[in-house]
Amino acid sequence: MVECPECHTKIERKDLIKEWSATPNAKPDEIHVTIHYWQCPGCGHKFRIATRTWPEKSLKQKLKDALG
Repeated sequence: MVECPECHTKIERKDLIKEWSATPNAKPDEIHVTIHYWQCPGCGHKFRIATRTWPEKSLKQKLKDALG
């Protein structure tokens, strides 16, 4: 559950306005960013939250990293 940074109201998924993916140009295969745009039902404040995820490496990549 998300909390409004202004009034600290708990916000549910239904109050999500928009969600999109953004990937940095420098490392497109290593980092994925998902941005969520919320609106608080209590005070009407709109804000964004970004979540970074690192995809699981393939077995081939793990071996390459281990062996140098």
